[in-house]
Amino acid sequence: MVRRRDLVRMFVLDQISDDYECLHQITKQVADLSSRCAFTIELDEILAALGDLISGGLARAYRFSPKVEGIDGMPPIEEIGSLDAPGIDDVYFRVTEKGMQLQLSEYPDWPFDDHNVLRLDWKPPES
Repeated sequence: MVRRRDLVRMFVLDQISDDYECLHQITKQVADLSSRCAFTIELDEILAALGDLISGGLARAYRFSPKVEGIDGMPPIEEIGSLDAPGIDDVYFRVTEKGMQLQLSEYPDWPFDDHNVLRLDWKPPES
């Protein structure tokens, strides 16, 4: 059975694998994935996943003012941005090359099939 923390991490990794994403967009997209799987993911779980991905070298945080600048480590929540709407000063997150290799690898606990439909044999993670 998949561990909840691992699945949340993979949902977040999936969302930052194709573009820079702010917390607002990540939470919105992760909420969509988790609702399709009949469970809810809380903000603290998403922040923990981002922190885990960054500390593991799988993701990185960035600022866009006035140019793209990488941030070392996980920024404090008060610097990341709003959940309500994206802001000009938000921190953005993006997968690293190492993270992309993981995202592209086989993940047998991924809940969706090749057509992005929930697998019939998939069960939600235990807490």
